[in-house]
Amino acid sequence: MRYGVLVTCMIGLLVASGAYAADDSTNAPPRRPMRPMMDSLLGPRALETLALTSDQQTKYSSLDASFKSDVAKWRASHPAGGASTNAAPGAGRQELRQLRHGYIEQLRGVLTADQNTKLNQLLENGPGRERHGGGPGEGGNPPPPPPPPANNP
Repeated sequence: MRYGVLVTCMIGLLVASGAYAADDSTNAPPRRPMRPMMDSLLGPRALETLALTSDQQTKYSSLDASFKSDVAKWRASHPAGGASTNAAPGAGRQELRQLRHGYIEQLRGVLTADQNTKLNQLLENGPGRERHGGGPGEGGNPPPPPPPPANNP
């Protein structure tokens, strides 16, 4: 009899702890990080590639601060991330792209011809579109063939 009560209590404790763990908000999946476009005008890798002079860096910092301010204002006026009932589904994203494009055009006036060429390449590839060699058809070498099987007598 005591053994049955003890087993029942242990099962109840196990079920209760499982329910608590399932309800724990720390087990929630992490939120996706903000895209680089929303974080700043250009990402750190792009800035490193462009190799801005100190004067260009000062002008870029000013443009970047203005861009961040405008994005914050846009977000305040679009609390649902641009998804309103009257707007098309991608309208908010398009507005942010146009905002960023305007600032990129202002930045182009500060850059040299070589830096503008690099910027064009960076923008063409875009975030997440970099080509990583290694596979056939991607500009890399194909993987080596597997070693021949060993003959075991």
